[in-house]
Amino acid sequence: MNNNFARLICLFVLICIASVTVCQRAEINKEEFMKRRQALMGKVDADMILLFGKPKSETGTPFRQDNDFYYFTGIEDAGSALILLPASGQSILLQPVLSPREIYFSGSNLLCNNSDPAEMGFDDIVPVSDLDEYIVRNCGRKSGSDLFIRIMPPDVVNGGRMEMDLHYARSTRSHYNDQVTLNTYRVNKLKHRYPYINFRDISPYIDELRVIKTEWEKDILRKNGRVSAEGVKAAIMVTEPGVYEYQIEAAAMNVVSSHGALGPAYPPIVASGPNTCTLHYEKSSRQTEDGDLLLIDFGACMDYMTMDISRTWPVNGRFSPEQRKVYTLLLEIQKACIESYKPGVKEEDVIAYVYKKLGTMKFDLTGLENYISHSMKPPVENGKLKIENIISGFGHFVGMAVHDVGEYGDEGLKPGMVFAIEPGLYNPDTGIGIRIEDTVLITEDGCEVLSEAVPKEIDEIEELMKN
Repeated sequence: MNNNFARLICLFVLICIASVTVCQRAEINKEEFMKRRQALMGKVDADMILLFGKPKSETGTPFRQDNDFYYFTGIEDAGSALILLPASGQSILLQPVLSPREIYFSGSNLLCNNSDPAEMGFDDIVPVSDLDEYIVRNCGRKSGSDLFIRIMPPDVVNGGRMEMDLHYARSTRSHYNDQVTLNTYRVNKLKHRYPYINFRDISPYIDELRVIKTEWEKDILRKNGRVSAEGVKAAIMVTEPGVYEYQIEAAAMNVVSSHGALGPAYPPIVASGPNTCTLHYEKSSRQTEDGDLLLIDFGACMDYMTMDISRTWPVNGRFSPEQRKVYTLLLEIQKACIESYKPGVKEEDVIAYVYKKLGTMKFDLTGLENYISHSMKPPVENGKLKIENIISGFGHFVGMAVHDVGEYGDEGLKPGMVFAIEPGLYNPDTGIGIRIEDTVLITEDGCEVLSEAVPKEIDEIEELMKN
C-alpha cells in the first residue's frame, strides 16, 4: 500500500504541476519601490525617516527581509538600513562593509559590489557605519527635529504587529525571558543617544500604504492564489483512509515549491479527525481514518506576498449527514459574505446581508448548539442562528504577512484591500471541525476571489476525490 500510495502522490503532484503555467519569481521592480518611498515621504513632515532591515537570518533558516524595509527597498541584503529625507526627496541605502571571509561564506551586497545607486533607484549607497553621522547632520542642527522610526513591533510572514507583541508578552511570563525585542532596543538606544530629537512612529503611515495593494502586488497575489489553489487540490486528491497528515501536507508543499514559492506563508495546518477542532494544529502526525474530516489551512509565500486558504473534506470521499449539514451552512454563510463585499461596505452591512440571504433558506439547526466558532461562541442561541457569532466582521488582512497590517476605518472597504474570510464551526465532542476560507481582493465594484480555483461545493469535492 505504501509503494502504491507513493506512486499515487507523484502522479497527482505531476498532474497539478502541469495544470499551472510554471511561475517565475518576480523581477525587482525599481520604479515600484521608488514610488513607495516617495509616497511615504509625502505623508509626513519629517527631517528624516529611518528604517532598519533584518540583521541576519536565524541559524538554519533562510533569510527573509523585514517586511517594512523590503516594502520600500526590495533589498534582501542583511544588515541594511534606509534613510529617507523628505525635504530633498532623497533615498540613501546603508549596508555593512563585509570582510572577504563573509563574502566567501554568504555572498556579497550592493555596497561591496560597488553597485550604481541610480540603477538600484537610490541616491546613494553608503556604509551602515555612517548612520549616526546622517542622523546628526539632518536632525542635530536644531532642537526638536522630527525623526520617524518604527516604534510599533514589526510584522513577520506568519504574524501581525500585535501578534508579535502578544507572543513577546507570553514569552516573558518568566522574568528570565524578559529581554526587550530588537525593535524596542533600537528605539531605546536612539532616544538615549539623541534625547533632543523627537522620535515619532512611522508605522501608521506605512500601514496606510501597505493595506492598499498596488497593481504589481495584485499580480503577485493572483499568481500565488492560482499556485496555492493547486497545492490544496493536490492535498485533496491524495487523501484516503490510512494516509498520514504529513503526506497530505507534502503533496501541497511540493506543488507550491515547484512554482517558485519562498515557502509556506505560515506553518501548514493539516488536521484530521479530532485535530480539526484545534485551530492552529501544526503537528501533521496523525494517520487518517475512515469517517474523518480533513481540514487544511494552507498558503504559499511568493515574492513576499502571502495567501490564506482553508478547505475541509471527508477522508473517505463522502460527507456524512452531520458533516454535510454543518458544511452546507458554513458554505452559504461564506458565499453570502463574498457577495456582499464591495467598496464602502462595513462589517454591520455584511452581517445584515448574510441574515437576509440565509433568511430565504431553510436550515436544520438541531445539534448546532453543541458547536463553537472562532470566537468560542455557539452559532445557535435560543433556537436562532447567530451570524455574528460565526463571522467576526471581514476577517484579517492578507499581504506581506498572512495577518497583514491595516485598519478598515469608518469608510469601510476600499478597492485594493485584500483579506481572508474564514467562517468555521467546531465540535470537540464529535471531532467535527469545519473551516472554509478564501482570500479576496476588493475591486472597484465588488471583489475578486483570489483562491477561487479550489473547489468548495460538496459535489465538486466528492467528484474530485472520486476521480
